[in-house]
Amino acid sequence: MKKVWSHLKHVVSQDNDEDEDSKKDLVAGVSHSHSYGSTGNGETDSYVPYHEIADQESINCPTCKGTGRIPRGQEDQLVALIPYSDQRLRPRRTKLYVSIAVATCLLLCAITIFFLFPRSIFLDHAGLNSSLINFDPNTDTVNINITNILNITNNNFYSIRILSINVDMLHVNTVVGQVNKEVKMNINPVTTKQLYYMVPNVLTDNTTFKICTWSAIKVHNVLLHIQARITVSYLAHEEQVSLDTFEYIDCRSNTTVPRPVSPPETAKNHFSFHEWQRKS
Repeated sequence: MKKVWSHLKHVVSQDNDEDEDSKKDLVAGVSHSHSYGSTGNGETDSYVPYHEIADQESINCPTCKGTGRIPRGQEDQLVALIPYSDQRLRPRRTKLYVSIAVATCLLLCAITIFFLFPRSIFLDHAGLNSSLINFDPNTDTVNINITNILNITNNNFYSIRILSINVDMLHVNTVVGQVNKEVKMNINPVTTKQLYYMVPNVLTDNTTFKICTWSAIKVHNVLLHIQARITVSYLAHEEQVSLDTFEYIDCRSNTTVPRPVSPPETAKNHFSFHEWQRKS
């Protein structure tokens, strides 16, 4: 009986010792977790407690300030918990970056619109280059073959292409000459080129014939009304540019010597009367 009683006392004392040890471990664990969870100033730290794995097959934990380790090969499976107060969750200079991006986009749009915005194409009658005049007394007809100069100004920041030219010559509201011709000519940005065009005119009224042939009259000028239109192509778009002007022709003189005002590159656009005679 005494042996049984002593054995029970021994077992009870061991259980008490184990309870005291577990309590001590619990208190130590709580203090240990507090040492990781807070600082001396009472502020919450930017990481949570962890259990370090003492294994060679592991890598540094990216969310434990580089002091913890996680098993190698499980980087894509583990979920990292980052505290709300972590600095990596706070955006830095977001407004500055957004403002710079918006300003850059607006600047690029403004530059694109400035250079691609269509500008006016001007036509200017530069004057008479040459003329050839002959008379037909049987029909009281005056034949005037005129070569005029047309200045074309491109104010755009891109090249344009002249496709065709249409010219009507009128005398006293009557069409006396026409020309419709295809022209393949490119004009560089912000430049001016000259285009030569020849129009054969036939004046059949008796009054004009007398003005041009009578020697008693000192002034032999004939007023012609010029209506010119050119077709222009640029940026996959075609449009027509028109010119409406007047020109005086001395119909008494047989010929007018051509004036050398054409630049060399526009000489190929000169349609002479002799070429017109050979084609006709």
